[in-house]
Amino acid sequence: MDRQNQSRTLRLIKKLNLAVECAINRKTAQVGLTAAQGDILLFLMNRKREGESDIRPLDLCHETGISKAGISSLLKKLRTKGYLVLEPNPLDERQKYIRLTGQVEELHLQIEEEGNWMIGKLFQNFTDEEAHTLERLLNKMYLTLNCEGGNDL
Repeated sequence: MDRQNQSRTLRLIKKLNLAVECAINRKTAQVGLTAAQGDILLFLMNRKREGESDIRPLDLCHETGISKAGISSLLKKLRTKGYLVLEPNPLDERQKYIRLTGQVEELHLQIEEEGNWMIGKLFQNFTDEEAHTLERLLNKMYLTLNCEGGNDL
């Protein structure tokens, strides 16, 4: 693929990212959240459902690719809205665990519904094989940047 096509592909990835975030922001705004806040809550809810309750802010950084400062800001806003609390780790006072409050349960189905709607919309014309290929290729691009220190770009 020549440089012009590669540049076009990168612009398309960026446009897709912006379109997805815009669509999710429209949906999550109905419940007073941003796309990023909804994504964090959904991640935490899924982890809780899987039985993992000891999630630290640093774990969110690793899982989402969001900076420590970005995670800190998101958690502060979600804490202010009453969706989570930070509890100290009894073994290490420097670490905090993120705990969801009962208020999140009210949002859980709605956030999950919106996420499922977006996924369904994006992949409605894909075969399973195409979706897996896309995931593999995007992951390959991400790992190439990440392994080369791409987080600093």
